[in-house]
Formats: sequence, structure tokens, C-alpha cells
Amino acid sequence: MINTDSVFIYAQPNDIYDALIASKQKLTLWQLRKYALDHGFIVPEDIEREALCLRIASIPFDHLMLQELSELLKTESRPPKTSSQKVDGEISSDTLRDLLPDLKDKRQRDNISISLKADGSPVIRVAYTDIDHNITRLKQRKPKEAIIEINTTNDGKTTLRYPSDERVKEIVNCILDTIDEQENTSRNRFSLNLSEFLPAQTNDFFFRLINNIEDLPLGHVVKIGIHKSKSSEDEDDNEEENDEVSQSLVSQINKASMSGNDLLASREIQEFLREGRYYIHTIRWQTQIMSLRDNQDQPIEGAVRLEAQCSPPDKMTHLSYEAVNYLKYVAEKSNFNSTPAQLSRLLSKNYVSMIEEAAYKCFTEIKENSCGINGSMQSGD
Repeated sequence: MINTDSVFIYAQPNDIYDALIASKQKLTLWQLRKYALDHGFIVPEDIEREALCLRIASIPFDHLMLQELSELLKTESRPPKTSSQKVDGEISSDTLRDLLPDLKDKRQRDNISISLKADGSPVIRVAYTDIDHNITRLKQRKPKEAIIEINTTNDGKTTLRYPSDERVKEIVNCILDTIDEQENTSRNRFSLNLSEFLPAQTNDFFFRLINNIEDLPLGHVVKIGIHKSKSSEDEDDNEEENDEVSQSLVSQINKASMSGNDLLASREIQEFLREGRYYIHTIRWQTQIMSLRDNQDQPIEGAVRLEAQCSPPDKMTHLSYEAVNYLKYVAEKSNFNSTPAQLSRLLSKNYVSMIEEAAYKCFTEIKENSCGINGSMQSGD
């Protein structure tokens, strides 16, 4: 039995067997044999993996053994994308310290602390545990840590930047609600919510975004995810098209993903998106060759891959973004390495900040151009 945040997980032999069988890449046959030997029994050299997993699962497991096995089975998941909210006014470190007792009382299952960065801006750290019921029981418990950065911008607003995770989003909203309660006010909240945009405005937003990050010049688009607009679904039954095959194809496709090199250079794809039947919900693009430099490493020539995604695709209420990786440019070969490399934490953070700033700028421009009729800064999201 494992107790985490008042959630009790009872591991039966079948749970242990399923977890071991599902972890073929994590635990090799040699590692399983060593684990068996460490716990007091010897197995034949020619034993098959399935039989060995069944033998291990039959051991009487106490709490410490289950904890040990859970650690062995733990896998590092890919970091989530980044999201943000803006609120009117400043949120000081003193304000956050004052609300911390109330916040801890409201979020008793989350371990919340506040610290200051070198520049004096506050940071909220949250340690919590997610339970994923879609996987085998011993691998369901996932300890996580989220960092919520709080920065005051030049426009007099405060930006809260955090991992794009529903649990963290709840915590951010709880923080803002608690501040409003203590100050007896209701600050305006702003987030990148495209739910009221027309398909053409949504596509325009993504086109502007990838073309308007000054220090990340666009090279080409490598992936696009599209979704059919609701208005297009209604029109399919009423419009007559000369190209019956094309019309039939469009009427059957609700969503699609396209990958390749320089996708938006295709006239057919551009015309397809201009029709307004489909809107972009995910886009991944690659910069031009640039110098990748941070404070510690020597500069590297390469192209950065970036991604922005609005989810869920049918609602478009929540924009997130990330610096995915980079491709190193080898001048001697006049080509890129085929294997992407991970960006340093500092570079990734800087590029995410650039995407975020450009996203708010593009969003505001489209909102102003539409005179506030279509698309708006949504509150409380």
C-alpha cells in the first residue's frame, strides 16, 4: 500500500506484474534478475522475461519495497508547454506572503512556497502529485513540481507564467481569487483565448505570431494541426461545389495534421486555409540559422524549433507555447545535424518569453482591428 496525499494505492500481484511487463525499456532482463537476487531468490539463467516478472510479482511486498519499485519504474515525462495570464496592477512579494496561509488552507494537497529571484521578482513553487488512472497502478503516481513566475510588465500589468497543466492553472486562479478576496477588489484578468475568433482571425493570429518575433526570424513551418470550423460544417450541406471529389473530402475531414518542410510556402495550403473552412490550432516552425548563445556556453550556429498550440482544438480557449529543440548547423557540410538537440534552460526560457510577448501583441492587434466584435481578452481563464 502507498499513501500519497490521502490517496491510498493498494498494489496486488497483478498490478506489479503489469507494471514490470510494461517497463521493458526501463528495466532490462538483467536488471530484473538483479532485483530478484537482491530480494533473496535465484532464478534460472534461461528464464523468460514474462516468467521472471510473474515470479517477482509473487513476492510479498511491504511498503518500502513498493516505494523502491515505484522509483525504479519512474519515467521522466516531457516538460509541459508554457501558458500565462495577465492581471491589472502589481503583485508584490509582500502580497504573496500575506496570502500564503490562506492559500495553503485552500490547497492542502499542494506544497506551496514563495521565494525571490535574483532580480527581486517573486516565484511560487508548487510540489504536487498527479494520479494518472490510464496507466498501470504502480505507475499512476507522478510527483511534479511547477514554478509560477510573476513579473510586472511595462504596461502596468503583472504576468503569471506557468506550466500548461490543468492542476497548475487551478492553483494560479486560486492565487488570484485569494488576492481579490484579501484586497476586496476584482482585478481584470487577461489570457490568450481564441474561442471567439473567426477561422480567418485564428489563422491570421498564428501567421502573425511566427512572422513577428524579431529575434527569432522565421525559416519555415514544419507542422500544422487544423480543425474544421463549426460554420463550415453548416455550409457543407448547403453549398454546391464543382469539384465533387474535393467537396466530399472536405466534408469528411474534421481535423488533420500536416508535417513537412516549408508547409506555408505551398500555394494550395495557403488557399486551403484562406477559404475559412479550417483553422490552425497547432503550429511548429523553425527559425533561420542563428547564433544560440547563453551566459555559460560558447555560441552555436543552429535553427530553433518552436511551437504554439491552442487547446482544446474544438474550443480554442487555452494557448500554450514552447521552445522545442534546435538543429545544429554544420558549416563544413552546409547542412543540419539530423538529430535535434535540447536547448539550455536559459535559452529555452528566453525564447518562450519572446513567443509570449509576440502572442499578446498579435492578439491585441487582431482584437483592435476587429473593433472588439470578434475575439477578446477573456477574463478568469
